Amino acid sequence: MSSIGIETFSRIEFVKRYENLCKKHNNFENRMKRFDKLIYNKIIDKFNYKITYIKKDKIYEIIQDNAGYKIILRLILKDGIIEPFLFYSMLSVFHNPCGRFDFICEKINKNFNREIYSLPIFSSEQELEIILKEIFSLYEDFKKEFIMRIKG
Repeated sequence: MSSIGIETFSRIEFVKRYENLCKKHNNFENRMKRFDKLIYNKIIDKFNYKITYIKKDKIYEIIQDNAGYKIILRLILKDGIIEPFLFYSMLSVFHNPCGRFDFICEKINKNFNREIYSLPIFSSEQELEIILKEIFSLYEDFKKEFIMRIKG
């Protein structure tokens, strides 16, 4: 595992914040049980990111690509569940831990319980917006800390 990645995740309290997000948003029985791209787009557009939608995989993707590094956030929204992914590279080499947020947390902290805190669940448009706000906050904080660390 990349020490720069581990240090970056630790500095932004990634595991604690993601665990709290999953604790607050976990009502599986009342989740929004449909795929509604129009609703998703309306909510995602509020955050003013340049997001690409990959229709084949039903993935929303943000890529921060600068000379020397790349940071990618991917979101899968399906049946009231959000699967967030984070990938990052330096000089075209992707580093670990990366991937789905709950797997990152498990790699960083062996006490993280993926069976309880795997993926945030939304039951309404308002809850989706709240969850996305925190996911984008984690992404932004990771980006800032990562860039600061690689630029010294």
